[in-house]
Amino acid sequence: MQTPHEKTNLCYAEAAPSARIDLITVAAMGILAYFVAALIHEGGHAVIGLAFGVRSLKLTSFDVEFDIHLITSLQQRFVSAAGILFNFLAASILYVTFRKTWERADANLRYFRWLLLHINLFVGGGYLMALSFVSFGDVNVLLSGLNNEILLRISTTLLGGLILIFTLMHGAFSLNIFLGTESELRKKRALQLSITPYLAGCSVNTLAAVFANAGMFLTLCSAAAASFGGTSWMLMMIFPIDAGRQLATDSPQTPRRSLPWIALGLIAAALNFGVFGRGIHIRF
Repeated sequence: MQTPHEKTNLCYAEAAPSARIDLITVAAMGILAYFVAALIHEGGHAVIGLAFGVRSLKLTSFDVEFDIHLITSLQQRFVSAAGILFNFLAASILYVTFRKTWERADANLRYFRWLLLHINLFVGGGYLMALSFVSFGDVNVLLSGLNNEILLRISTTLLGGLILIFTLMHGAFSLNIFLGTESELRKKRALQLSITPYLAGCSVNTLAAVFANAGMFLTLCSAAAASFGGTSWMLMMIFPIDAGRQLATDSPQTPRRSLPWIALGLIAAALNFGVFGRGIHIRF
């Protein structure tokens, strides 16, 4: 016959596995989310380029190549800004569209939505802040040669920094639904839900560029910079914001083992290495 204490321990042992975060599924979601965010950014460049009359380009998950002399300097600025704007547009759609309906979704979908929303914001904000004063990249093409260029670069840096701070605060606050109320458990779960997708997604995006022989410059200044660098603020999500404890419950939302999500992550990795890493040619 079991004592009440033994029964309590048994119940906890049976309940614990269901409350554990499945790191394989979370890693797969990270690979998928980073791949999608990269395609949104580069696809933004491609869409606006095509809208301005470009009829042939090469689209990869870290770059878009076409004859830039086919469009005017003003159009070049719009094309350069398009990647960042598309990241912000995607984040806005995710925030507005699912704000009232996502509570009915399961924990896996809710977590993926949280992840993709904040990755897009980090990518866009990271470009604005980190690339304002370098002699290459989207922001340089956008601002180079404009009146009050230095002031514009300073303003862009500050704007990017504010977006990153907002994204960090909003992300850490809204992550509370996945953390629970117990202090040590909150820290552990925050670590798992922020570091795991960051390492998985950034590694695949960067290695896809290496595998495609993209060259040192594109690998470091585009693939790695946009992922490891631009979303490095994900690393600070490991510190839960206690102000969001009202969102936390004793039974937190928990991403669990999901073969469909794992399959989507593997498909995203395969597409990154085998298709978009090497690039697809679009001609009209």
